[in-house]
Amino acid sequence: MKIFNTKTKKILWGLSALVIVWVAINVVEKRRINACMQNAMVWDYDEHRCREDCLKWGEGFGCIKLTAEETEQIKRCRYDLNCITNDMVRTICLRNGKAYNEDTHNCRYTFKPEMCYKLSGTWVYPAICNR
Repeated sequence: MKIFNTKTKKILWGLSALVIVWVAINVVEKRRINACMQNAMVWDYDEHRCREDCLKWGEGFGCIKLTAEETEQIKRCRYDLNCITNDMVRTICLRNGKAYNEDTHNCRYTFKPEMCYKLSGTWVYPAICNR
């Protein structure tokens, strides 16, 4: 007794092949992401590539861009968390149109222009707030 006819078998083999290809692609990308992170760089999920020219990447705000000089400085001391000074983070943050908290020394990466002068605490706002 036949359970599957030839056409059904072909469809099942085709679907199986697609699943195997999809899994293989995901495994390869996960390995690339892990290698990127282990090298203290940033994975850009929009462009599907490893970047050294971003301080941080996030889905809501993209790449927090570094200048060529900043990229080189960070590359020289990539694994030393004290290498990036608060002043450097402040400069990068403001240049990328984000707000910087003077008390916590953190950048508000999700900052949007409609948030200008509305955050509680001691914030330095980017130039876009002065327009």
